[in-house]
Amino acid sequence: MGWNSPGLSIYLPSIVRPNLPKHIVRNILFSNGLGIGSRILDVGCGDGQLVRFLRRLGLDAEGFDDELGSVVTAEESAPQATFHSDVDSMADVEPFDCIVVRRQSAYDN
Repeated sequence: MGWNSPGLSIYLPSIVRPNLPKHIVRNILFSNGLGIGSRILDVGCGDGQLVRFLRRLGLDAEGFDDELGSVVTAEESAPQATFHSDVDSMADVEPFDCIVVRRQSAYDN
């Protein structure tokens, strides 16, 4: 499944803060070897703000959110990006170099 990554996978808990300065996000990404062309999945992407920012930095960012309304808003604000609302639709995506998990309080099995 495309969620698995043969390369670097890190958890970026500090991105959870809503007003984290963009220079800190850049530093976290680039100091971990994530740069132009790296594939990043933002789980809990909401309106896609982080995906838009990462794409401006040259990363290949996609978003996932289980709230369809959030995904629709994200797609409208960043039509060049890919957003998902269904895990099954991600079965054939290419592996990600990093998966960022945000705004998740519980996981169901």
